[in-house]
Amino acid sequence: MKRGILPKNSGRYGPYPNRSYFGASKSMVANLFKSDEFRFKLKDAVFLEIDLKKIPNVKFYQDPESYGMYTYDKIPPDAIKVYRGG
Repeated sequence: MKRGILPKNSGRYGPYPNRSYFGASKSMVANLFKSDEFRFKLKDAVFLEIDLKKIPNVKFYQDPESYGMYTYDKIPPDAIKVYRGG
């Protein structure tokens, strides 16, 4: 959290450039957790709320193959609020 959210790609989700995934609502995030490409356990989740007013130049893109959105941009720590578990 000192540096914010830095997009990176572990190679598990295809040959894509570094990116970070997001959901626009709680239901969108829940659907991401259920999708085949993101097999996370909800109890292990850390939810982040992003203040879009603090990042007006960050561009988000809808992923046509999932319920999520992604960005190639860095999200600074002052735009992030952390919530634990689900």
